[in-house]
Amino acid sequence: MVENHTAFVMYRFKAIEDPNNEFLELILQELGCPTALLPIVVTPAGWLLRPKANKRITATIGQFPVEDFKDFLRKDLNTYRDLLGDKKYFFGDEISSADCTVFAHLATLLYIPPNNYAKETILDGYPELFNYCNRIRDTPLPSSRNEAIARTIERTAENHTVLLMRQFKVIEDPNNEFVKMFLQEFGCPAAFLPTLTPFVAYMMKRKVCKRITASIGQLSTEDFKQLLRMDLDTYRDLLGDKFLFGDEVSSADCSVFSALAAILYIPPDNYAKELVQEQYPQLVAYCNRFRDTVFGKDFIEK
Repeated sequence: MVENHTAFVMYRFKAIEDPNNEFLELILQELGCPTALLPIVVTPAGWLLRPKANKRITATIGQFPVEDFKDFLRKDLNTYRDLLGDKKYFFGDEISSADCTVFAHLATLLYIPPNNYAKETILDGYPELFNYCNRIRDTPLPSSRNEAIARTIERTAENHTVLLMRQFKVIEDPNNEFVKMFLQEFGCPAAFLPTLTPFVAYMMKRKVCKRITASIGQLSTEDFKQLLRMDLDTYRDLLGDKFLFGDEVSSADCSVFSALAAILYIPPDNYAKELVQEQYPQLVAYCNRFRDTVFGKDFIEK
């Protein structure tokens, strides 16, 4: 229900019912689009994205007016609220895979800008679900030592490993395959790709390189490879039998999975992807385990 219905209803309000293109502007900024180009790029990108997003939503849920989508959202949220009741989590005092799935989708609204109807509906009408999400987000690990290690892992993954991945995914990409895929996902017609890809790649690489240099430093490719191997060694050595801290998914697992999944399950091939696949089978198995536990059969691999 969450992945095949609620997620698409929320996507309707994030991507389609967004007259000022704030959601799309946020995506473009994260992908490295220069601020000066946003007013020029965001409108045509919106024209390309909305029909594709609408087609996906229509194929999954159907073609309905906005008021029906609002009603669908309220019914889904009512269901989650009623199932939660007075319990800490859906099935008692322990976080389950169902909790992880619901949290993953609600969190993309609650903790990420911009505002939209779905986000305001939860904040204004469903304080139980907002508190539930905060409870999952802030759930401490059993020991203060593990909590400290988890925070260190999160910051390493989000502020170091992710940038190293971008070095090989975006900068070390002579054929601009990643940028081409990005443009195709936004609905760019194939006839325009040969013209747009080099221009967008130049702007994106410039901004990504600036971000990497500011955060890590201006290093050689070999140095970046060494830093990546050191990060991957750390995750492999910290890995428990199932997840980083035992049998339950933690916030640290979410951070590491996000960093690794962005290369493992999304084309094109690059040094970072090949390194993980060939030399870190434990991390590949870990990501597959996380994927199956949290997302189940509804995870879509590109």
